[in-house]
Amino acid sequence: MSTQGKKQVLNDINQAIKYSDKQQYQKALIIFDNYLKNLPDDFELIVQFGQLCKSLGKTDLAINYLSKAVDKKPDDPVIHGLLGGILLDDKQYQEADIQLRLAIEISPDSWQLLLHLGIANSALGNYDAAIDYLAKARTLKPGSSEIHENLAACMFMTDCNIEAQDYAKKAIKLEPKNYNAYNLLALSLSQTGDIAEAIKYLEKSIKLDELNPNAYVNLTTIKNFSSKDRQMIRRIEKILETSMPAINRSRFCFALGKMYDGCQEWSKAFSCIKQANLLAKPGYQENPVPKKHLKSLNRVFSTELFEKTRPLGNQSDIPVFIVGMPRSGTTLIEQIIASHPEAEGAGELEKIESIADMIGTTDNPGQYQTGVHKILNEQSINELSSMYLGALRKNREEASRISDKTTNNYFHLGLITILFPNARIIHVSRSPLDTCISCYFQYFRNRSFGWTFDPEWISNTYHSYRQIISFWQRVLPENKMLEVQYEQLISDPESHIRHILDYCGLDWDPGCLNFYKTRNIVKTASKMQVRQPIYQGSIQRWKRYGIDVHEFATRLEQYLDETDKQQLYKLGIRPDSKKWWNFIAKV
Repeated sequence: MSTQGKKQVLNDINQAIKYSDKQQYQKALIIFDNYLKNLPDDFELIVQFGQLCKSLGKTDLAINYLSKAVDKKPDDPVIHGLLGGILLDDKQYQEADIQLRLAIEISPDSWQLLLHLGIANSALGNYDAAIDYLAKARTLKPGSSEIHENLAACMFMTDCNIEAQDYAKKAIKLEPKNYNAYNLLALSLSQTGDIAEAIKYLEKSIKLDELNPNAYVNLTTIKNFSSKDRQMIRRIEKILETSMPAINRSRFCFALGKMYDGCQEWSKAFSCIKQANLLAKPGYQENPVPKKHLKSLNRVFSTELFEKTRPLGNQSDIPVFIVGMPRSGTTLIEQIIASHPEAEGAGELEKIESIADMIGTTDNPGQYQTGVHKILNEQSINELSSMYLGALRKNREEASRISDKTTNNYFHLGLITILFPNARIIHVSRSPLDTCISCYFQYFRNRSFGWTFDPEWISNTYHSYRQIISFWQRVLPENKMLEVQYEQLISDPESHIRHILDYCGLDWDPGCLNFYKTRNIVKTASKMQVRQPIYQGSIQRWKRYGIDVHEFATRLEQYLDETDKQQLYKLGIRPDSKKWWNFIAKV
């Protein structure tokens, strides 16, 4: 191509970018399409086309063209950085990390590259690496609000709440309109129990950006809404009348549903939550439990195996595992235990899950059996138990009991018993309908909770959970697991708290009755509930929603007691119908 021809192409592309900047996308696309089919094999043009594709929202094409540019000039940090940035925006974090690391090797003093590497590694859960990259970026660019904001996010995710709050405040000082920093500061404050301050900062975040749904969702997890909040409710209703991405609409609906719930407008609340879940569901699959999980457990674990391996296990009595379905009361139990002067709560540690993954998948019974048998020796058990205990005791060295409330650990009670024969296990159960509807009402950001977006998926998960717990109740050593029924605890707190403490080997302490005053970090959606005294309002919550509970009632029929069934009959729901998909008896 002649110099004049190339100049004309570049002029055309620059004109297309100007059109794009002015949101005149159709004019930009006309120019773009003129060159797309016959793209010259020219480095500068390839880069320009890649950037144009990005500005037009054609991410796949942008990645394709910039990948070609990288192949042509693999030593150019700018191209690696551009490609890494687009991959980062597209949430392809692993690929972004690869390109950005190649760029930083060539250009180690680029604070922008270090910032992007920090963001990518944070998204991948590599928080130590992310903090390291962001700290280097901060040294090079101390006046960047964005760098401080991302440092705050990493500190928040690693339970360093004081540092998170410091970085968030610095980000706000550098950029007073940084609404994300206000949101992060509020989240960190809510975890440490500063609810009033958290609400103030979330409201500030909303004021700065009315169209960001995250602050609204976060606000509904820590604030009790009532009819006094009509102004904010009307604001969200108005926002929902506009066009927006489905994921944003879903989050606004979750927030609005919680607000209607606080106003006791039960039908509106359920309708909003239903829409929120329908919008959030695409892109997720049910499969929360491996189909052959129970078969694997039956094949491996037995009372005889636990007797045989007991001498091999770590004899520590420090761990207390609190298990059950999400939204069943596990956070409340942890807060009660953590209120004891000799105990602490580790939250959802998720370390047992990592150890289980190292052993093998339960979706393949034969492989899982082989994996478990490989660790049934003193050396392996010592290594795995020490790995877990090190994580559990980090920054909690003085506690004689430390709880881990990773709810999904109910999958791994056999592994836990082998590793820690003296560990306590507390299984918390709650009304099936209340548990499942509470899951349905909660927006979980963790992708592993995608099963909460559909009533059938939730009901299937509950069924699997009950089967697995029933298995452990049969095979675990006698008195290994304490059963705590949420409704009974709420009805008679002191006697049940005494029983829990006694089971944990802790002396009675009246401070445990005032658990809501404990400044323990609470990361789950129950952070507001455990900051207030025990109340009866969450018992038989399902009755508020009338006929709307039918999708849950019919699928959970075998777990409902006669009182629940009679109340459902009065609503016109027949949970015992053999054809439960056609269940409503119109009365």
